[in-house]
Amino acid sequence: MLATKNTRRARDKYKRRRYEEKKIYRRKKKEAWKGLMEETDEAGRQKETRKFYRKVNIIGKGYKPRIGMGKDKTGNLVTGKKRCYRDGQNTLMNY
Repeated sequence: MLATKNTRRARDKYKRRRYEEKKIYRRKKKEAWKGLMEETDEAGRQKETRKFYRKVNIIGKGYKPRIGMGKDKTGNLVTGKKRCYRDGQNTLMNY
């Protein structure tokens, strides 16, 4: 948790910095979504339907973190940067 001694002052300082960091992150995320909404609105006004519906789909689906997964030769589930094999093929995939 802390690199310094676990004192009340150090804990309070850590909590305050974490709060400030979360506040900055929330603000940046809000600005990014606001920018995406403005781009979507602009594409709708300029009759760029393909671009408009792509952005609408992005907004509707929201943020989903992606994790690379696969199975090794023995059939165990492998995630991260390990060697995986495609189903039915002998080609290696690195995640």
